Amino acid sequence: MKIKIITAIALIALFLSSCGMLDYYEGYDRGHGHVSKDIVLIEDESWYNDFSVKNNTVNIMCVLTFKNNSDKEKRFYLTGDFSEDQRLGLVRDKELRGVDYDTKSELLTIEGNKKRTYNYVFKGDFAGKKQKANRLLPEIEIQEAE
Repeated sequence: MKIKIITAIALIALFLSSCGMLDYYEGYDRGHGHVSKDIVLIEDESWYNDFSVKNNTVNIMCVLTFKNNSDKEKRFYLTGDFSEDQRLGLVRDKELRGVDYDTKSELLTIEGNKKRTYNYVFKGDFAGKKQKANRLLPEIEIQEAE
């Protein structure tokens, strides 16, 4: 009985410490800033549109709507997780950056307490197979500019 209690306490301690580690990694910096807690993707107002391949570059077009929940204007970058498309042979890298279709800028801007929709193009190197894994939005990480 005593061993079961000690094991249970150890498992709880391990679980709690791992939660703390997840909080630490939540703000992980990939070179452009920190993960945003103020800017959120509104999935009901966002969708995958289409993809094309031109000059060995894959362009994955999406319509993305964001809400800035802070009072201040925010500048941010996006990274999309295209692991399935990499596995199928569409793109070489699983994480892709992109640009706003209209401005051709990687850096996006949104006013405080506002919503904004972007025609966004994720770009990656073509891996040889013109097949998209699915028509779903990728997991998107929002990184605020410093």
